[in-house]
Amino acid sequence: MSDANFLGLIGNEGPAGLDDAALIRVGHVVCDQYAKDPKSSTWRVEVKALMISGSFTEYQASLVVAAAVGAYCPQFGKYAPTP
Repeated sequence: MSDANFLGLIGNEGPAGLDDAALIRVGHVVCDQYAKDPKSSTWRVEVKALMISGSFTEYQASLVVAAAVGAYCPQFGKYAPTP
């Protein structure tokens, strides 16, 4: 899938203050983390990491993780939340 698909999955529910380019970078980082160690890099770990950054609510973090996996790394879909 493309960046447009990723952004479309997030819609207008992403965190305020992050532009599309920043969200896309976050999406790729999520998939990079899954690729490093998919068994220990569960969606809860990814969601918590985004929440710690201070820009994401739990819902927004879950949405971004799910959208990233759906758009960029669907092979890790079994580890992602369903928003």
